Amino acid sequence: MNDKELLKLIKSRRSVRKYKSVSVSKNDLLDLVESGVYSPSGSNTQCYRFIILDKKEDLDFLGKTKLSWMHNSPSAILIYADLSVCPYLRSTRKEVFDKLPYQDCAMAMQNIILLAETKGLGSCVVHLSEQWKTANLIKQYFDLKETDELMGVITIGYSDEEVDYNTTTHAGRNIKRKDLEYYIKKDISI
Repeated sequence: MNDKELLKLIKSRRSVRKYKSVSVSKNDLLDLVESGVYSPSGSNTQCYRFIILDKKEDLDFLGKTKLSWMHNSPSAILIYADLSVCPYLRSTRKEVFDKLPYQDCAMAMQNIILLAETKGLGSCVVHLSEQWKTANLIKQYFDLKETDELMGVITIGYSDEEVDYNTTTHAGRNIKRKDLEYYIKKDISI
């Protein structure tokens, strides 16, 4: 894949919330997790951790505790940070480094959804946070430790919906992006 093809893939990828009743292969799910493992990691902590979900009862549980539509996904990957491997969080530079696990896990999620797209799989990143009322239920259900912090879950499957980039909205906002200049604070000289 060249740079133009990669940029086209990035620009065309859309979140999917409706899936066909077709299982995703174990090999594809493992490939997706492997792509997450190879994402950058601040201070090389490699704190990201993954739980592959392909059992109906696990997906139903997430549908009941987080978002109702999640139960129709044939699989998902739960992402959390193992803070016990991040000794810098307890150091004198806590204010500098305490956000790295969030960034690390976000980059892992980005790798996963882009690789999913190349495999013809739809995906949707769903934010999880310790602040959600259901966070403790999710942590207990998946037997996570006190030092494990929820980051997100990615639903994965074969899309059963068409998302029109030009007209679709989410949370009342168009998903279509504005011109590039809108996002750049200062132009660069080329």
